[in-house]
Amino acid sequence: MSKVIVNTNLGFISDNSENTILQSLKEINPELDINQIYIKKIDDTNGSAEVYSKENSNYIGKKLIKFETNLSKESAEFKNLKDIIKNTDLGLIPNTFPSIIKNRLKEINPELDIKDIYISKIYQNNVEIKSEYYSDTIVVTFISSLKPPDGEWKNKKINLNKIMKIPMQRQKKNDDVLLQFLKIF
Repeated sequence: MSKVIVNTNLGFISDNSENTILQSLKEINPELDINQIYIKKIDDTNGSAEVYSKENSNYIGKKLIKFETNLSKESAEFKNLKDIIKNTDLGLIPNTFPSIIKNRLKEINPELDIKDIYISKIYQNNVEIKSEYYSDTIVVTFISSLKPPDGEWKNKKINLNKIMKIPMQRQKKNDDVLLQFLKIF
């Protein structure tokens, strides 16, 4: 990778998204095939990111690159979350684990840094997304293959403690119910 990425200082870029970094890197390193690399560990504080070679790539290793942007975390608080999360329909997801929801959000909103958001509430077919860095709340919809044991949703949070109301002396049955519930995943 060192032979292809010779210039590592991108200078000023419009934003710190993976796409912007890749395009800027390609501009100053014309021999670089950006389809064989990906960006990881974007550090806004230091204006840096790490470039890694994809699996089965012609490149090997990683490279640290530098950049400057006026979109620091401090200035992001003036933005709305809806400007970052434009696609709010996740489609079918296997379960409602926060990591599943956040990763799917990243897939359909490539500009999103999932470290900047958190899930405040999870309902039957939607979640509320909030951020410390952006104003407002976004409601994201989905269809989950996860179904509660009674088969009915009441648009409430999923609470395993309520689903698993079985006394400890019936632990074996409790384990069986939990296993049936988790097979849905």
